[in-house]
Amino acid sequence: MNLLQQMKKEIHQLNLKSKEEIAYFLYVRTGELFYYDPHYLFGTNEEKRDLEQNRVDIQNVYDFNIICCSWAHLYATLLHTFHIQAKVIENEYHSYVEFTIKDQEYIADITTGNMDINEIKFGKKIQNFGLKKNKSLFSQDQLNEKIHYKKGIDSERIIETILKRLQEKATNFEDYLFQVYKSLETILNARVNKDFMSGTTFIHHFLKQAFGEDYPISYARFFENEEEVYIEVYSIFIDSQFLFFAYQKQEDHSYQFHQISMKELQRIKMNAYTQNLARLTLQKKLEKFEKDFYNKKNNN
Repeated sequence: MNLLQQMKKEIHQLNLKSKEEIAYFLYVRTGELFYYDPHYLFGTNEEKRDLEQNRVDIQNVYDFNIICCSWAHLYATLLHTFHIQAKVIENEYHSYVEFTIKDQEYIADITTGNMDINEIKFGKKIQNFGLKKNKSLFSQDQLNEKIHYKKGIDSERIIETILKRLQEKATNFEDYLFQVYKSLETILNARVNKDFMSGTTFIHHFLKQAFGEDYPISYARFFENEEEVYIEVYSIFIDSQFLFFAYQKQEDHSYQFHQISMKELQRIKMNAYTQNLARLTLQKKLEKFEKDFYNKKNNN
């Protein structure tokens, strides 16, 4: 793919004129097109160093997996082609971009915490693009409309509606807990999810919305090196037993979320590597979340 040619075409079609519009558009579009490389989470130190040295040829893109270093250099290069002053800021742990428009300094950091690069794909609010001295002074609303961002799902509104209905229908907290996880099957499987990281980010966000920021998510990430297969398995404890859900690649190469049996979990454990298996069988204290559930249900 000739990314530069495609970006020029889309910028012309949207009639973007100002450098601020162009910089914002390029940030959003790279977030839509590229994926955070999960191999960086599981690879050896040598493999990680190789990924850190990778650079994307903007006129010949064949791999859409990136990490902070490769995205920062990609984004800075794109900005330069549109005559926007930009530099990559690098330290031992992270890379991002600073750029200047009309003496105003901006920061663009799409991979920090894997936040924007994953959440852009769900039409969520962009967190790490804005003025260097005070990002809160940067207004996204007009630019979002200009570049047609969020023309897909309004995830926050949908989540709020779904959770309200689940609270109303659930007979008790355990029923609500189970239905929240089951509802993720419907939401995620209705979309064509082509990557691992954005899907797991959405799952964690959905669970935090359902139960609160302090909710202790029980999950383990698995990696099968030979086939480079990534799986995230979640557990809940209901009726004195553990139930398991997995987010994993299907035969059509999309990622889906579904309930799995103990037998399926054993197969995953035999074929893949994980660092945090113990998380799956820890019984978390959920009394606080159960109390919050009944308070909300009584108030509705």
